[in-house]
Amino acid sequence: YVEEDLNRVIARHEWPNTHERRVAAELAALIENCDGLLDLLTQVLRYPSRIKLDRTALDEIGYKISLADWRALGRSERRRLETLAAHAVRDDFAAYLIDRVKHRTGRPPRPLVRSGDPAS
Repeated sequence: YVEEDLNRVIARHEWPNTHERRVAAELAALIENCDGLLDLLTQVLRYPSRIKLDRTALDEIGYKISLADWRALGRSERRRLETLAAHAVRDDFAAYLIDRVKHRTGRPPRPLVRSGDPAS
């Protein structure tokens, strides 16, 4: 990617101001109108989950969650995270994410390092 990670911006955008957002808007329209969608990443999971966490919400709070962290969470915790990501204020979402991942794995989720950040 050049300006943004396409995987993190697939949605309809009112003002698609980057190449990735323009492509994402086109993909979102195709996805909305298709009869079925094969998500290959989901298919390789040993226990595929129908619960999908909004990666944009993770970006907004500055964290990323590994597949191992996701698998360590219980189903009710995953559902709660999905709900908080979609409907709660970001501080509440971040607090619950950090608490549950730390409780299940012994460590908090990793911070998201954005390109241009001093750590990247």
